[in-house]
Formats: sequence, C-alpha cells, structure tokens
Amino acid sequence: MTKNETLKSWVQQYSEPLLRRAVYLLSDKVEAEDIVQEAFIAAFSSYDSFEEKSKPLTWLYTILNHKVSDFYRKKYKSEPEIRLDHFLMKADHGKIKIY
Repeated sequence: MTKNETLKSWVQQYSEPLLRRAVYLLSDKVEAEDIVQEAFIAAFSSYDSFEEKSKPLTWLYTILNHKVSDFYRKKYKSEPEIRLDHFLMKADHGKIKIY
C-alpha cells in the first residue's frame, strides 16, 4: 500500500474515534473538528517518522492530544488575566461597593 493509500485509509478508519475524543476533551464539536483536521495534517507531515511500534490509532491519539494541549495553551495565553486584587472594595454602611 502506498503512503497516500495508507493515509486515506487512516482518515476513513480513524476520523470518528479521533472526533469523539476531541469532542470529549474540548466540549465543542466545531473546535474538535478543526483539531482533528490539524492532527491529520501533522500526522501526514510526519508520516515517515511513524515507526509502527504502536498502532496507527495510538499514534494519532498522541498527536491529537498534543494539538488539544496547544489549543488550550493558545486560548488561555491570549485571554486577559483577571485578578481579584484589580478590584477595590469598600464597605459603606454595610454595603460593599466595587470600584
């Protein structure tokens, strides 16, 4: 089987299990679909490094998990940090005012 045939069969065989895993990890089907696509692209790019010591699905799960980690790292790095000490609170006759 050629490289392209192998990769095509992987997409057919493993898209659903990878998507289920990604939806579980991300709780968002649209983001999960994007991450699965990124995982397949990464797998195709590094196909020559696949040593067949593990099953293809195991290798693809590993790539997927790295892509999910990258997603969360970028997501939380880009969101501004909100800290409680940025807000000043004063008591005014039993009421708390936030400034």
